[in-house]
Amino acid sequence: RLRLSRRQSWDQPITVVWDADDFSTDPETGAPVRKPKGSTSRSAAAWMRFETNQAKLSPNERAIVKYYLDVPKGASGGYYALVTFRIILTPEQQGTIGASIQPAIVAKLLFSVGSKGKSLWKAHDLGVQIEPNTRIAEAHFTIRAEGSLHVEPEGLLRIKDANGKEIRTVSIRKDYPILPGCERHYR
Repeated sequence: RLRLSRRQSWDQPITVVWDADDFSTDPETGAPVRKPKGSTSRSAAAWMRFETNQAKLSPNERAIVKYYLDVPKGASGGYYALVTFRIILTPEQQGTIGASIQPAIVAKLLFSVGSKGKSLWKAHDLGVQIEPNTRIAEAHFTIRAEGSLHVEPEGLLRIKDANGKEIRTVSIRKDYPILPGCERHYR
């Protein structure tokens, strides 16, 4: 279940519609990249059924979004969906804000199915560019999720010289998960 809550100054009801898609992640930023439903090998969107796909909300009203997962027999590991909630504004409401827009909110759903999933990752393409004065100008590396579950790396990569003195630290932020088969580049 997902909860929807409306806190808006208009005194008229608004309509919210939703649907699920697949997603992968951008290798540079980690941000979700929308994919058609059922187009990825770890699609939970293809399994999702919503009890309804819209709600009309008055100010300060809440709604529960009920969904069901039809999990295929033998499925295990991590499966993923991106649920997009779009607000449908009337022409009058669009006139109040002075634009013809369709506001949207996105929720990432990460499901772990069964007990056979593994969260494995490998770091590769470690590169260091050193300037003539032995200062590190750039350090970069890539993490690839190799298992059947997403990974959420977090911490620091410490680069040391031959004497063990730390000369550079690269931060690994826990922001977006790296989905199975996807990569994230860090600089």
